[in-house]
Amino acid sequence: MTDTELLQKTVDESGIPVAVLCRKSGIDQRTYYNHMNGIGEFTVLQAGAISTVLRLTVAQRNRIFFAKNVESGATHKEKE
Repeated sequence: MTDTELLQKTVDESGIPVAVLCRKSGIDQRTYYNHMNGIGEFTVLQAGAISTVLRLTVAQRNRIFFAKNVESGATHKEKE
């Protein structure tokens, strides 16, 4: 389960526009926004591509894309 709040924060802090992130990671912008809005999940390949573009560490990637208890309202800090 993706921690979309943490992903959004990470994208915002990177300064990379979503359109550029999507283009560089090969993800359709509609697909990206659908996943960010809870419609479907990012595939492992998509998560890897986004992680590469954002230059995420393995720990950051795991916190964002392999988060637990996101639906229950837990934040990434609560899960650590």
